[in-house]
Amino acid sequence: QTFTLTLRTPKSRRPHAQVKLGNGQEDVPDSGSESDDEATAEEMGILGSGMKPSQEAFFNFVELTSFDALGLSPNTLKAIKEVFGFTSMTRIQQASIPQALRGQSVLGVAETGSGKTLSYLIPVVEKLVMQYKDSPKFLGLGTVILAPTRELVKQISAELNKLLQHHTLVAMAMIGGTDMEDECENLTEAGILDILVATPNRLIHHLETTKGDFKKTFRSVKMLVIDEVDRMMDDGFYYQLKRIVHKLPTNNFRQTLMFTATMNKRSRRCIQKVMPPIFKTVNPAPERKIPQTYVLTSLGWLWCHLLRVLQRETRGDPQCKIMVFLPTKIVTQLYADIFNGMGLPFSVVVMGAHLKQDVRDGVVNAFREAHTAVMFTTDVSAHGMDYPNVNCVIQVGMPSSPEQYIHRLGRTARGGKSGKGILMLMDFEKCFLQYVDKLGITKAEVPSATPQGFSEERAAYFKGMAPILDDRRQRRKHATRVYISLLRNYAMLRPVLEVHMEFREVIKQINTFIVKMFRLQDTPEVFGSKLEDLKLTPEDGVRQSKHYFNHMGKEQASESESDEDGPRFDSSRLRYWE
Repeated sequence: QTFTLTLRTPKSRRPHAQVKLGNGQEDVPDSGSESDDEATAEEMGILGSGMKPSQEAFFNFVELTSFDALGLSPNTLKAIKEVFGFTSMTRIQQASIPQALRGQSVLGVAETGSGKTLSYLIPVVEKLVMQYKDSPKFLGLGTVILAPTRELVKQISAELNKLLQHHTLVAMAMIGGTDMEDECENLTEAGILDILVATPNRLIHHLETTKGDFKKTFRSVKMLVIDEVDRMMDDGFYYQLKRIVHKLPTNNFRQTLMFTATMNKRSRRCIQKVMPPIFKTVNPAPERKIPQTYVLTSLGWLWCHLLRVLQRETRGDPQCKIMVFLPTKIVTQLYADIFNGMGLPFSVVVMGAHLKQDVRDGVVNAFREAHTAVMFTTDVSAHGMDYPNVNCVIQVGMPSSPEQYIHRLGRTARGGKSGKGILMLMDFEKCFLQYVDKLGITKAEVPSATPQGFSEERAAYFKGMAPILDDRRQRRKHATRVYISLLRNYAMLRPVLEVHMEFREVIKQINTFIVKMFRLQDTPEVFGSKLEDLKLTPEDGVRQSKHYFNHMGKEQASESESDEDGPRFDSSRLRYWE
């Protein structure tokens, strides 16, 4: 097997490289058709002025399968073998690590659970080892690793600490939800910091507010790593990334490593405009195939069908570990409360960005260590999180994109273990199937129940709903929050859904669901400003409330229910579907 790498000058605005792996090939598309008003990589200093690629350079790399063949430092190799227990590389590691060790910038695309984290951590550590070997003097922060979520940053840091077990390099993690002053003290006490793993927002906050030598140290960065780059090119992350890049040094060489499980046209365009790699590694042959099925249900029957699926999966395996993805944090919390109140033989843990950091940490650790567990989660768990022995991933409702479906599915069948995926779609969401038909997803039927069984299910449901329904005021409050949360979710998906049906019919089904679930006479009213934010009108079937203003002269809005980790309405995200 031969890897063929073609390099061209970045100024050509043509594909920077091609990487062939076996019979698969993928290019970075020609960006010549894109408008030139965006900053190029050279202008932003992404590649650094020290990078001098040849006009036409060809390299042939013989396939490497063993870590021994990479010429790694003894301490790194010892950690890989003794701490991780690995001797041979995965396909993405074979394709990317040799090039990264040679100083090339890499965009690695490979399936979830294929070993992408070590694909960049090993070059990061080895580059610093060689730097200190050439010059023992501390030269400043060497590497910055960025990831989209707090949990992923902590997971990367844990893997990095294992790799550094026999090294003296210093690493630190920065995430939101923790004390800024404590992080500042740690920066001061550390003095020497070689590797920083951070979420973009927290890093920007430190760069703009933290006093001392941190900004000066930041100017010495020679390697930038972006994990889950498709997510990092989405929504606000893209602009945060640009701000960080502008603060990085532009007068010396800097290597860029980017990894992801999926790539769409919008991500490609953003990468070319903001952080184009020298070449792209491609893994054309997945190392595993996950069995996938889908079932059709309705909003009104969702609780019942989800209950039956969970009961079937937990009964069939005494050590069953299940992740259930729901569309928004409010819906996630609602269904978790209902299911935990049903008196089922299994309990449900909740994961979402609305939880405090110590609670999130506790959920992550408990779910990792559990042999049998069910987690209801938002998309905060969709990217990069590695929970061992997850047997089944259930996705409730239409994912925000085909790529998101793949990321969620990738939480199962990791590390050589078996797993499966179940997609539960509402009747009006079945158009999503055409976007994932190439993944081999097949139709399945919802487990049936006897009349007596349904009576028991119904009794359990009302037992779970009792705390909400018994308090009339809280019932209305819950109904309003869930209603607006669902409206936001489907407003974001509207351009896809209304190709196949009238969007008013979608709203009609949401209205019926809310009224019946919360025993209301009519749907909650929504303020005009909220409707405008959701890009909805009363003609869509939503009741607009009368305007009234508080003492500050502003329209009085209902309790905030923004979904930090669920799909937020952003017209730019519609390009996901290109």
